[in-house]
Amino acid sequence: MRSAYPSFGAACALIVTAGCADPAKDYADFQGRMGSLIDASAPDTGADAADAAFEGSVFDEAGVASFSGDWWNVCLDQSYAGDINAAVYDVLHLTFTSGGGGTVTVQGSRQALKLGATNVSDTVGGVVTIPATPVDPSGFFSAHVATFITPKEATVFGVDLTVENGVYNFTASSPSKGCGHFLANVTSPIPQAVDETCVFTRPAADGSFTPLTSADPIHCP
Repeated sequence: MRSAYPSFGAACALIVTAGCADPAKDYADFQGRMGSLIDASAPDTGADAADAAFEGSVFDEAGVASFSGDWWNVCLDQSYAGDINAAVYDVLHLTFTSGGGGTVTVQGSRQALKLGATNVSDTVGGVVTIPATPVDPSGFFSAHVATFITPKEATVFGVDLTVENGVYNFTASSPSKGCGHFLANVTSPIPQAVDETCVFTRPAADGSFTPLTSADPIHCP
């Protein structure tokens, strides 16, 4: 009995306007499309740029957050010719924050340490705010601070010192050390320009540190 339905070939002949499926040709077309997708370059998602944001900077290996925390800082004015007894110690609480495109800012506070202190908890006097300040790829920042008092308990001079126009030109060269210069003007009790060389480093986990016995380590380019 002959089928009432036309054969596949007959159907193709009848449906001229629609065309017929050609399995071999369709598969070849599919391979061509897949090949072009595979060969095409992957789209730039920006991930590589984000990963390389700090490449070549002081933050490259350890990361920005590793620079945050407490530091003990010792400064000696150039006018005291290396007399370590005239050095002033303080504690820096610094927070380094990364932004878009590899930018970094630092902010925090500074407070004087008592004369003879051996722990960053041995503070005296008021807290000085270090405002949000840009940090360059070398770790350098220039932070301007408001007028503050260095109390007599923090120095060998035995008097409170009023400090104005203070600026910390500091460089955090690694997550554990840095150096810089503190420039300011003492306006009381005797007017005097301040030009201190400073070094800052991490205290032990319990906040302890060993005061310097020589001024030799207090140097900075």
